[in-house]
Amino acid sequence: MGQTPTGGEEQEHWELQAMGGEGEVYLNIRNQRMYIRSSMVLGDLGDMQYELDIYNFRRINEAYVVSVDYCSNSTQPEMCSSVTALTYYIEKQEYTLFHLHHLPFQQALNVFLHALQAFKILYEKFGYFAPNSKLIFFNYLHQVRVWISEDLKITKNTQNRHGAKNLSLENTFLREIVHLFDSIRDPHMPALRFSQFLPTQPPLTFQTVHEIFFKKSIEVTCMRQPQNRVFA
Repeated sequence: MGQTPTGGEEQEHWELQAMGGEGEVYLNIRNQRMYIRSSMVLGDLGDMQYELDIYNFRRINEAYVVSVDYCSNSTQPEMCSSVTALTYYIEKQEYTLFHLHHLPFQQALNVFLHALQAFKILYEKFGYFAPNSKLIFFNYLHQVRVWISEDLKITKNTQNRHGAKNLSLENTFLREIVHLFDSIRDPHMPALRFSQFLPTQPPLTFQTVHEIFFKKSIEVTCMRQPQNRVFA
């Protein structure tokens, strides 16, 4: 985990599937997942170290953030000098929370709890950034993934270059995340809102929000389970 493959691995394990507006779509033969091939030109060695750090971060947390696989660098000629380019593959995403308007409350809770953990990981790495429903993705297996930008190639938090984190920002961040899910309606309970379960005081933390909605998830699960029957 986190290693940077080199040599002929790209040709050996990747198979071109399609070319479209989002770029070249490849199949990873090893895990049968679809990826978008991407590359970027790096300015200096510092950029290289940063991008490799983010690459490793995305690999380690691939169950929560939009993952990448295979990373290699090469030197390319440019005018009278040369530049270093980084090539990597980003897991292809199918749709975002923005496209969902109706979802049973129990399913919405499951999506929320997974997204909450992903946002926590990203917040700890990048600091505060403004969450929106287009940052919560679903891959072809309908698994929840989150990233800091709608553009999955972006690796820097342009909203918060210094990665600021404090209790006030965490509270704001969490309330904004919860309000994203207010737009999703349960067809059987259209008046239900995620934000109605939040206390007004004290400031929210990731732990308290997780506890609130994990408890609510257990309650909903218990309500939907059939009563045990006793047979004589």
